[in-house]
Amino acid sequence: MSAAGRPELPREMAPGLHWLGSCLEVSPRIQGAYLKDAGSAILHAHQSFYLVTGSRATAIIDTGQPQHWPAIERQLEQALGGRELDYVIPTHPEFVHYGLLPFWLEKYPRAVAVGDMRNFHLYHPQLTGRFRSMSAGESIKLGDREVLLVDAIIHDIPNTLWAYDTGSRTLFSSDAFAYSHAHNAGECALTSAELPPNLDDVAMTISSALHWARYVDNTDALFEGITAFRATHQVDAIAPAHGSFVVDPATMLDLLPRGFREARQRARG
Repeated sequence: MSAAGRPELPREMAPGLHWLGSCLEVSPRIQGAYLKDAGSAILHAHQSFYLVTGSRATAIIDTGQPQHWPAIERQLEQALGGRELDYVIPTHPEFVHYGLLPFWLEKYPRAVAVGDMRNFHLYHPQLTGRFRSMSAGESIKLGDREVLLVDAIIHDIPNTLWAYDTGSRTLFSSDAFAYSHAHNAGECALTSAELPPNLDDVAMTISSALHWARYVDNTDALFEGITAFRATHQVDAIAPAHGSFVVDPATMLDLLPRGFREARQRARG
């Protein structure tokens, strides 16, 4: 907790699950590309990643960004509590999701990166041999829980993967379920129930992170895919990379389709 009594990162969201990360400032100039009336307010955009701790091994989903390395390094050390990091799961090779990959692999020499690792050896040839390619449907066993790799139902590039923690029943959704928040002290570690999203912020984040959304007239199939996943996997929480930790999935599943429609309308004028 902060001195003002607000939660801070790292924050334990469930036994063995920590939320870590930092925020980037979104200036009115950038907002103006996606909002009808950006005003003069500075918004924050989460750059989150997550630590899953099992009885025998640990894994992070996404990595954090290099410009925030000292603070993020302290967060992970605190969350690990003296344990080693065993796995790094970048949801996709976009810098805000995998930028700290080489830092973590150098800091934890026994750790390996897993997932859809195509072309990662071209970005980091010095780490060849520490990449393990895995596909949706495969899982990483951490002891008393597993991290299941999942097809990314809403994604920005073809080799995006989501993940699912069987211990906390949390779905890690990368760029989906994201929204920004006001630049007010103490808000960066609040959940979706503590800092509810609004349509404007959801639509702006969809417009900036999922550029293809403006060209798709019917996104119902995306949400049918999420409904199908929830029919076979209990989802108690959703952990996006660019929004607050979602403790009320039903609320966001109601808001997100409207966010897609609003983003499409704004893009088309």
